[in-house]
Amino acid sequence: MAPGSAQPEYPGLPLNLEDEFRLVEILPGEREDAICCRLFTARVRDNPKYEALSYTWGTPDDKQSVSCKGGAGDQVGHLLVTHNCAAALRRLRLIDSLRTVWIDSICIDQTEVTERNHQLGLMAQIYTQAERVVIHLGESGDDSDSAIDWLRQIDDPDFNYEPPRTYRHEERIIRPETEMLEALFSRPWFNRIWVLQEAILSKTAVVYCGEKTISWDAIKHFKQFNVSARWLDNLPHIIARPPITPKDNIAVEYEVLKELLQARHCEATDPRDKIYALLPLLSHVGINPDIIPNYSHSPSQVYTDVAMYLMKSIGLELLCVVNGRSQLPGLASWVPDWSIKTKRPLLGLHIHSFWSNHFWSKHGFFKAGGEFDIPERGGKRKSTFILERTEESGALSVHIKTKAFRLGNIAGIGDPCADDADIPPFRNWKALASALTPAVDTSSEQVQEQVADTNILETAPKALDQVTSHLGSSTESVARPMPPTSPVTEPCSRDRADGKPGDVFEYTVVAGNVVYPSILKRAVERLITDDGEAETQVRIRAWLKALPPSYKVQVKKILEACGGRRFLVTENGYMGLAPLDTKSGDVVFIIPGVSVPFVLREEDGGFRLVGECYVQNFMDGEVVAGLKEPWLEDIVIR
Repeated sequence: MAPGSAQPEYPGLPLNLEDEFRLVEILPGEREDAICCRLFTARVRDNPKYEALSYTWGTPDDKQSVSCKGGAGDQVGHLLVTHNCAAALRRLRLIDSLRTVWIDSICIDQTEVTERNHQLGLMAQIYTQAERVVIHLGESGDDSDSAIDWLRQIDDPDFNYEPPRTYRHEERIIRPETEMLEALFSRPWFNRIWVLQEAILSKTAVVYCGEKTISWDAIKHFKQFNVSARWLDNLPHIIARPPITPKDNIAVEYEVLKELLQARHCEATDPRDKIYALLPLLSHVGINPDIIPNYSHSPSQVYTDVAMYLMKSIGLELLCVVNGRSQLPGLASWVPDWSIKTKRPLLGLHIHSFWSNHFWSKHGFFKAGGEFDIPERGGKRKSTFILERTEESGALSVHIKTKAFRLGNIAGIGDPCADDADIPPFRNWKALASALTPAVDTSSEQVQEQVADTNILETAPKALDQVTSHLGSSTESVARPMPPTSPVTEPCSRDRADGKPGDVFEYTVVAGNVVYPSILKRAVERLITDDGEAETQVRIRAWLKALPPSYKVQVKKILEACGGRRFLVTENGYMGLAPLDTKSGDVVFIIPGVSVPFVLREEDGGFRLVGECYVQNFMDGEVVAGLKEPWLEDIVIR
C-alpha cells in the first residue's frame, strides 16, 4: 500500500468495527464504457463472497477518474486511480452482471493513516477468505500470449496443440524461446513485495495478461520443470521462494530476518512496506513478531525499531546485513536499510544450519570473532554491546557501544566489481596486491613446509617485520598490538576445505570458498589476462559458457564472492574483499562473537559502519583465540 497524490474526498463510509472492511462492486459495461462502481462495507467474520485483485499500482502521476457510489444515500463520488488500476477494472468488468472485488487502492482510504494500519492487520484474512485472487499482469506484449500458451501446455498437455516454437520430436518436448518467458517474468508484478502474500495466501488464483488467462498453479508448476530442464537460470522470487517452515527451537527474530533477506530485492513504493508486507505471511504460519504496523512513523524510525527488535536475539551479527550507504534521513549506519535492493549473498550471518538452503550463506561458515551462542525461541542472546539513545537536533538517534579489535587501516582499495558483473577487475586488483605486498614464492618447498607446521596465531616477528618494512608503516602502527603473523609473507595458512596451503590472492577473491584449487588458479589467471577490454570480455563470456560443470561451479563462486565488492589491502599487508563504499584509510575491525570482520570509517567522534568484509586468514577465529583484553578498543558505531 502506498499513499496516493491529492484526490477528491474519499467516497466510502467510515469503518467502525474491528473486522470491518470495504468491498467494491464493479458495475457491468462494455470495455470502453466509463468505469462505475459502488463501495460497501462487510465483516470478515461474515465470510462475504468476493474476489481479490493483485496488481501493481504503477506510476502515481498517471491517474484516471472513476465514478464511485458509497457515501450516505449512495451518493456518487469520484476516485482517482492509477492507469494500471483502471486497466484492471476494465479487464475484470463483466458485460451483464456485477462483480464484487477487494482492491486495496480503492477499498482502503489511503489518506487515513489509522485506517491503513488497521486494514493491514486484516489483509491475510482478506486474501485467505477470497473465493479467488485475480492477478492482473497488464496488457499483452513481448510475445506474452505465446509464453502463456506454452506454460499452459507444459502444465496440462493438449496433444492437438500446435506449438509455435521449436519442438524436439525425438523427446516429445516443447522447447520455449527463453526470451518470451524472461519477458513475462520480468513484468513488474513478479518483483513487488505485496504480491507475495496476495498470491501465496490465496485459496486459488488466476492470472490475466491481455486477453489470455492461466491458473497461478500452472505458473508455479513451471518451477519443477525448470529444475531439470534449466530453461531459465533465474526465476522470480515469488515462484522460486521456499515455503515458510517455522521451527520451534529457533527464535522468532531469526525467522523474521530470513524472510526480510529473501525478499530484499523486491520493489515497494513505500519503504515501510518492505517490513509490513511480510507480516501477514509470517502470521499465517504462526510466526507473530513483536512488530506493529504504524504508517505514522518514518521509514527510518520503522527500520530502527525493527533492527532493535531483531538484535534481542541476533545481536551484532545483524551488522552483516548492512548493504550500501542509506539515503534515508536520520538512519544510523548500523541499521539495515531494507529499501536498498540487492541479491548479493552475505558473507556473515551463518549462524544456524536451519538456513540450509544457503540463500545468503554461499561462502562457507565464518567465525572471525570466534564462537557465538544461538538462543532458542524465547531466549535472548548474550549481550556484548549497549544500545544508547541520544537526541540530536531534536531527532532521536541510537548508536552502538561495543569492544572490537583493530585489524588494520586500509592502505589500498581496488576498482569496484558491480553486483551483476560478468568479469571482476582482477587485473587492477592483482596490480594493487603486487604493489602493496611483498612478493612470495608460494610454491617453494620451504614455504610449503612452513605453512604446514605453523598456526596463523603463532608469533612470527620476522614475517611482521618484512611487511612493515616493505610498507613503511608508522612507529605507532607497529607498536600497537597486532596479530603476530602476516599472511602475506606466506601462502594461505590452510584451505578451509581440505587443509592444504594455497595462494593468498586466489583464495581471497573466492572468499576462501575453494572447491577445485587447480581450477581456481586457472580461472583467476584467465580473468587477470583478459580483464578490461570489451572484446576480451566477449571472449570470456563465451569461455565461461563452454566450461565443464566443475569449472562453472568454481567460477560461479568467484563471481559470488566479488560481486558488489572491492579488493582491499591493509597497512599490514592483509588482503580481503570490502563493500563498494570502502575508501583508503577506513579501518578493519573484528568484533568478538561476530562471524565476519567489518569496515568502519571514523566520523563525528565515533565510527560509521561501511559494511562486512572478508580478510584472508582471519575468518576462523584466529585473532580471538589469542586475544588479550588490552588489545580491544571501545568503539561507538553511529
